[in-house]
Amino acid sequence: MGGSEVMEKVKVTREQAKAIEDLISTGQRIATINRLLDGEVFFNEFYKSLRKMKPKNIIKSLIDEIGYEVEPEYKENDWVINTHNGVTFQLKNQTEVDNYFEGISKLENIRHATPEEIKQEKERRWWSDHGRGVKEVKKGDIIYSYPTGITFVNNENSRHVTNFEGFRVVCFVENRLDVNTNE
Repeated sequence: MGGSEVMEKVKVTREQAKAIEDLISTGQRIATINRLLDGEVFFNEFYKSLRKMKPKNIIKSLIDEIGYEVEPEYKENDWVINTHNGVTFQLKNQTEVDNYFEGISKLENIRHATPEEIKQEKERRWWSDHGRGVKEVKKGDIIYSYPTGITFVNNENSRHVTNFEGFRVVCFVENRLDVNTNE
């Protein structure tokens, strides 16, 4: 290994991380490395998750200077972001989760969405379901202002309300029965 070469951390599952931590905490680090270097790769039932790893990756994960990184786990209903294209979506069911990681996309291209990103995506979807951009109001929309009560939007052009605190959409103009939107 050259002086400027940086070894990347080994990516492991949570189960593999538990087994590695047990090897380290019980003082078996050096003995395990020596056994792997000698070609002995058998692990008992407790360490069975390590059987799925290449011996060189087990050794790397046991070396303090390299170490390991636990892969994030994804499950049904998790909100994730595709880091390649920025799309936020929710994994709807276990089949979708399995399909997504078995070739539809790469695990490296997604990450869990933060609570703020989830909130923003839910808001974007709500407005989109109503044919609008986020906080976009049009002439004829009815909104409720907590300080003043019911308000009708009277401007001619659609606009985005920059501060929607204290406001709530009552009815979009397209859904009003008292207005002919075909005029």
